[in-house]
Amino acid sequence: MSPARAALFLLFGPLFFSFWPGSASGEPVQLETLVVTAGREDKGTERLARPVQVLDKEDLRRMPGTSLVEVLAREAGLVPREGVGKSGGLDIRGMGDTSSSNVLVLLDDVPMNARDLSGVDFSTIAMEDIERIEIIRGSGAVHWGSGAVGGVIRIITKKPTALSATLFSETGSFGYRKNRIQTSGSSRDFSFRLYGGHHETSGYRENSDFNVKDAGLDLRLDQQGPFSFGLSGHVHGDTYGLPGPVTGGRPRKSASTPHDGGETFEKRFTARAEGDFDSFGTLKLQRSLRYRDQKMDMTGRLSSEGRDNLPVDIELTEKILRTDYHLPLAGNSLHLGFDHLESHYIRTDPDANLARRHNGRIIEYGVFAASDFALRDSLRLTLGGRYHHVDADYRYDRMDSQGWRQHSLRSATWTKQAWDAGLVYEINSGIHLYTSYASSFRSPNVDELAKASKDLKPQETRHMELGLRSFQPGRFRLEAGLFSMEADDEIYYDSLLQENRNYEDTTLRRGLETSLSLYPSPFLSFRLDMTLMQARFEKKDKVIPLVPERHAGLQISWEPVEVLGFYLAGRWFDSRYDGNDFDNREKKLDAFHVWDIRARLNRARLEIFMEINNMLDEDYAMAAYSGAFYPMPGRQFKAGVTLWF
Repeated sequence: MSPARAALFLLFGPLFFSFWPGSASGEPVQLETLVVTAGREDKGTERLARPVQVLDKEDLRRMPGTSLVEVLAREAGLVPREGVGKSGGLDIRGMGDTSSSNVLVLLDDVPMNARDLSGVDFSTIAMEDIERIEIIRGSGAVHWGSGAVGGVIRIITKKPTALSATLFSETGSFGYRKNRIQTSGSSRDFSFRLYGGHHETSGYRENSDFNVKDAGLDLRLDQQGPFSFGLSGHVHGDTYGLPGPVTGGRPRKSASTPHDGGETFEKRFTARAEGDFDSFGTLKLQRSLRYRDQKMDMTGRLSSEGRDNLPVDIELTEKILRTDYHLPLAGNSLHLGFDHLESHYIRTDPDANLARRHNGRIIEYGVFAASDFALRDSLRLTLGGRYHHVDADYRYDRMDSQGWRQHSLRSATWTKQAWDAGLVYEINSGIHLYTSYASSFRSPNVDELAKASKDLKPQETRHMELGLRSFQPGRFRLEAGLFSMEADDEIYYDSLLQENRNYEDTTLRRGLETSLSLYPSPFLSFRLDMTLMQARFEKKDKVIPLVPERHAGLQISWEPVEVLGFYLAGRWFDSRYDGNDFDNREKKLDAFHVWDIRARLNRARLEIFMEINNMLDEDYAMAAYSGAFYPMPGRQFKAGVTLWF
């Protein structure tokens, strides 16, 4: 069967099977869950004064997509930042080019945003290891501190279970191969989960190859008393090419930097202790260590010689301590917390003529308190506040005949606060209104301190929310919300002065986020969402680059029989300005729409799937700078099988 016929079959096949005489049992597929941990304690989604989306492991298995970023970008208000780096990124609420520092990603409550400009490496997180994902839009500064500005993406991995094993294998276009194995076991109070995998692709473009290996181990000890303990470790290694941007007239599969590339080695360790004291509350203590060594060649060499000696070496070490105490109070709650982070960064450029070393150190600690209580049966109030302190040092060394010598030193100290207040009003059991006011902040990271103006300081943002939730289980769920964000001293890179500065102009981000889920029958569901966004500089009335003013999505889930499912997903993004076009003078990037489809056979201990990504072979780009754009992949085919034992 030709690719075109296969696409038509997957697209229109559901129309034929909809007349299948068999019946499907159970309720329709719903993309919401009943419990969300928007702070660090469990709350029902209806008790939160801001929009939240929860995806569980079944949702992730249904959704077509070539990466975790692509799957998450199907949710309202999220814009993918793919094509620039090896693993892409996500923008929430129009942060644009600074989304890597203004959208916080947590993996089992450990921040994955390093205190530099590298962004989150989503390639270190395998979808097969995820239990659920919580997307919290808007400020999360009270609970999570610096960087929780546009939103928080909280990823929870699977926990050890009874004796079992899972084998997973995928293959697809562009030399794509992926294999993973996972096994769990338990004995009395002790349980474990061991996993590992390999992922490789030759890439859609020249010099876009990618090769990943990872492994991890989770251990848990649950004693008879109130205490439980956990220990986890993860090791990741990869090599990748960096094809660079493409200018107009060149093939989108070509590379402007055909010999650039890099490699990464990362290891993470986390220790946890929890105590459940019944009416006296719960206490959680978590200590994590993360080490990353990344070597890169971004010199634009004209030959492949010397690829084994990558000229840039970045070492990052982060230690994080978190303590949470949650006290239930007759339907209300009090939450107290403390966190501490110490980040060390060393970047070495060993070139004989320009040998230099950048040393950065950031130490942060914060304390916070948050409460949730009922003013009356139908009205709930949430209040929270944080005190946060930051010490930052940055040293620049040069190499001479005597070795490394200190060339310059910069030190800074900042103290910030964040506040949060929200109301949730229950009109009836199926209609809830909410409103909230919050503040957030973001401190400069080590890369920004490396080339900083003399007066660089943290940014501050004020947030307002007004929203509606309406739902009837098994029939529909509607969410609509208005938001406003006003940021003072937002941090950006001035390409003319070649330094990081604070905008003199206040930046405004205002918009509407809507989402509607319909369940017309037990085996058919629809999900539609639309986001309207105005991201502007207040005085200049100019649009912030790389932020689409409109984007929308459609998801269709159709399961005619218990073991068979078809899933169609599409997204449309409006045009947006070039990443360096702050004056809005140049031509915009073209608007585009992308459609993916997936078919799944799930029976007993076997699951088989086939999918087509970008099945219309759309030519598009998510990012461009000074007229050079980063093209996204064309049509891709993928198939896989999962076995459970």
